[in-house]
Amino acid sequence: MDLDKRKQLILAAIVDEYIAHGEPVGSRAVAAKLGNAYSSATIRNEMAALTELALIEQPHTSAGRVPSYLGYRFYIEKLMNLKPLSGKERKAIESLFHSADADIEKFLEKISNYLAEITNCVSLTTTPVVPSPVFSHIELVPFTRRTFLLVYITTAGTVKNRICRLELQPGAEILERFVRAVNAELATVSVEEISPAFIQTLGSKLGELAFVFSPLLLALYQAAEESAEGQLILEGRTNLLSHREFAGDPKVVMDFLARQDILRGILMQSGGGAAIFRGSEFGDFPVPIGIIVSKYHTDGNSEGSIGIIGPQRIDYPRLIPYIEYFAELVGRLLTDIFGED
Repeated sequence: MDLDKRKQLILAAIVDEYIAHGEPVGSRAVAAKLGNAYSSATIRNEMAALTELALIEQPHTSAGRVPSYLGYRFYIEKLMNLKPLSGKERKAIESLFHSADADIEKFLEKISNYLAEITNCVSLTTTPVVPSPVFSHIELVPFTRRTFLLVYITTAGTVKNRICRLELQPGAEILERFVRAVNAELATVSVEEISPAFIQTLGSKLGELAFVFSPLLLALYQAAEESAEGQLILEGRTNLLSHREFAGDPKVVMDFLARQDILRGILMQSGGGAAIFRGSEFGDFPVPIGIIVSKYHTDGNSEGSIGIIGPQRIDYPRLIPYIEYFAELVGRLLTDIFGED
């Protein structure tokens, strides 16, 4: 779709004003935004034309206009002027990366909490995933006589922990037999191969040990599944309740945040740079939100995603640079931690 310069300026002014205030935008507000370069009558005519093109909408009679889905898309793809981070903002973000916890998940939770706080949105982060990761070994750490911590480790350095309680109290020799058998059977097996059918076959090979250690086998499968996909970290859920869009009916957005299948699907679609999604793009689960996501990469080709979820009038020009810079720094730091060449 092609728009002349005047229509582009008016559409951009409407989107900017709606992002800033969350209220339908009238011709006077547009005129003021554009320095009164055009008369109110001219602006009203152009707004009528933009409405016919389905780029803006009128919520009700005598109200101003709000951007439509198409209007937002046109603005994001062709009109938006990003607001670069200031030196002060960069330094504030960089200070978070001066000392990183050796536990990658804890570090990413810290980053996610900060991102949620400064954006007043929900932060969305995944732990790094290596293409076709391979199982390394498990360890068992006793807590009590029948409670154990299963430590699952891949060759990429991914570590997953699960606490399991057994029905029977196994002896030290039986524990060692179980760990040796599992590590021998899973040596060089890719994480994607550890399916329910694989675990069932493993159990049959373990014989009587499978009955005693069935909770550990289930935990092993769950750890493998999570390490293949990367853990999804959501922080700042209650931030959305401060936005007027969700104050009246928070359940719809909270239900959306609980749908990990949808969230993971969104993350899989993001490519280079920041990817932007809006609620009407989620098929049978439309919700009035906006999402900005960017992938981070390490030198060893592992990758993850970092982003935010907010109202659909999210301040894209200001927040996209935040997300991209966070992703850049996370990728750098994880490269250093993993010691990848």
